Amino acid sequence: MTELLKKYDRNLVPTMKGVDVDVELLIQRISEISEIQSSSKMDILFSQIWHDPGLSFENEDGAQCLTNLSLSHRMVDQLWLPNVCIVNSKGSAIHQSPTPNIFLAIFPNGTVWMNYRIVVESPCDMDFTFFPMDRVECTTVFESYSFNVGKVRLHWKRHGIPVEVIGDTNLPDFHMTHYIHEKATFQYPAGVWDQVSYVKGLDLFMFGCVGYIFLSIVELAIIGMLEKNEIAHSEEFLSEEDLYKRRKCSERTFAEKAGRRESANMLSIVVMAEHLLQTL
Repeated sequence: MTELLKKYDRNLVPTMKGVDVDVELLIQRISEISEIQSSSKMDILFSQIWHDPGLSFENEDGAQCLTNLSLSHRMVDQLWLPNVCIVNSKGSAIHQSPTPNIFLAIFPNGTVWMNYRIVVESPCDMDFTFFPMDRVECTTVFESYSFNVGKVRLHWKRHGIPVEVIGDTNLPDFHMTHYIHEKATFQYPAGVWDQVSYVKGLDLFMFGCVGYIFLSIVELAIIGMLEKNEIAHSEEFLSEEDLYKRRKCSERTFAEKAGRRESANMLSIVVMAEHLLQTL
């Protein structure tokens, strides 16, 4: 193993095309389901299997006598790891009884098998529609936290059973009905970040330009608002003046019409009086 590590670099991905990692999950025990915290706690055996050509020793002397190399948990920090994490967990920890429960084996062709025994607290969705017959759905999501799909591709174990229950999963208040496992690929937006951590002159220039444009827009909005208020005030003043003029005009027109009616009545009386005199 010492000879292998002399020419081994743990900072490099084993192959340029990326690494396929098989994930296996054995549910050992479900210890708690909390309705208050909306979570569940369970003990699981979590395995990761991948191929690392840099750890192949099948051509080394004496390799025919070894089926695999079983190593201590201290060797984990010296190997490249896909860093598969439970990304939605509320908390997780490796069992210490008394040493970390980590199994590490390397096969002659470079296949690495690493297994953790951990306790994980996963979030749960509570459905109280049919209370007290509650329905609880707990989800555990595995993802490579350090590499994208171009470097690390996760698969459920392609040979054998990927998810298996090997212990007691029934609680006094709950009974497990079924479980499913799925695979999904998500697209994350790429970030555009500065190459340096300090403020450059170009950044100040861009801030000034953006600030000038923003203040121009604010100025335009203020001018538009003031102009709108002024027009509304002018229309209100003109409308009152127009009402006054219309009122005066109406009074004058009414007076003229009333005078015409009186003249017409007097003329009619005079004409009728003359007609009566001529008749007599």
